[in-house]
Amino acid sequence: MIDVFFLRIAASLYLISLLLSVLSIFFREKYSLVTSFRIVTFIGLTLHVLSFSARVWQSYELHKGYFPVVSMYESLTFFSMTVMFYYLFQRDLESEETVGFFVTLFVFLLAGCLAFASLFDKEMRPVLPSLKGLWLPIHALTCLIGYAGFTVAFILGIVYLMRNIFRFRSSVGLEDVVFCALDRSINVGVFFFTVGFVAGVIWAHYAWGAYWRWDPKEVGSLITLLVYVGYIHVDGLVGLSIHTKIFVVVLGFLCVVFTYFGVNYLSSVHVYHGM
Repeated sequence: MIDVFFLRIAASLYLISLLLSVLSIFFREKYSLVTSFRIVTFIGLTLHVLSFSARVWQSYELHKGYFPVVSMYESLTFFSMTVMFYYLFQRDLESEETVGFFVTLFVFLLAGCLAFASLFDKEMRPVLPSLKGLWLPIHALTCLIGYAGFTVAFILGIVYLMRNIFRFRSSVGLEDVVFCALDRSINVGVFFFTVGFVAGVIWAHYAWGAYWRWDPKEVGSLITLLVYVGYIHVDGLVGLSIHTKIFVVVLGFLCVVFTYFGVNYLSSVHVYHGM
């Protein structure tokens, strides 16, 4: 399939980017390495976007009639693409090669597994009538964008933690740069995840006749949202210490992992096919 072809090229370019980011960490005076890293990563992201766009085109060309985010392969393709978007378009992170390394590593591992491994079913299959329509992309895409924001925040927190534990070299003002980007990622993530959460509640009413059913996915989403909303409000009112921020970011990410992946192994109507 053409989407897999584009994704394989994107994953290969991410691998090149990963190698360039390693070199830029050890040869920080080499400006050309950082520039090359960003160019190759951007080209990889462009191919990543083409992969997902091809999947969308195939869905409607083959008359499947649904937006391609119903399988784990499809949702992870969009999710990993969005994580890279978050990183590349935060200009204040350009000089932080360590952040670039970990974000690229995360996206490369996901894209590589999706493109080259047989862990996930890549076939397009018929879906329930309730999944055909605008509610699916509105709900699923906004939630995945929210997950991506929370993931970038987690990576930034881990980078800061490792920087202090292992004494990595870093540019001056790392703390300000990292936590500014971390807070921004959480704010954007909360906005989109809230939109997705509300859209899901409304969609549930039309699809099942009830706004809330205490499904594991619904409960996990609510807990995830409360963790990050609590982070924003408490930090805005009284301020959080650095270690508390990192703790909450890690806790929130664990909630994301459970809500995104864990519920697939529970009795839930929100199960991705192709696991």
